Amino acid sequence: MRLFSVLVFGALLVSPAAFAEKFTVAMKSISFEPKRLELSVGDEVVWNNISYTEHSATADGEPAWDTGSVAPKKTSKPISFKAPGTFAYHCQVHGKTMSGTILVKAKQ
Repeated sequence: MRLFSVLVFGALLVSPAAFAEKFTVAMKSISFEPKRLELSVGDEVVWNNISYTEHSATADGEPAWDTGSVAPKKTSKPISFKAPGTFAYHCQVHGKTMSGTILVKAKQ
């Protein structure tokens, strides 16, 4: 019985974030790659700036999120998506000419 209790308690400690996938979007000269990314609720995305200028990834609408300025050859903090939907974003430095979309699906 004690072993069962320990196993049940241990299962409860496992965070849903432990099952989240992590995705990387490259920030190139004036584009995001991939331009469109599909993921599931709870997954995380980081933006890796592989160019020689600063970039950002900033939500066009709600919920608002922003990586802040990502220096050349650096990676952003992770952004987690908590609800399904289609989320357009852009680089504040380059405006709408540098944009992308994240499609968040419900967990299966």
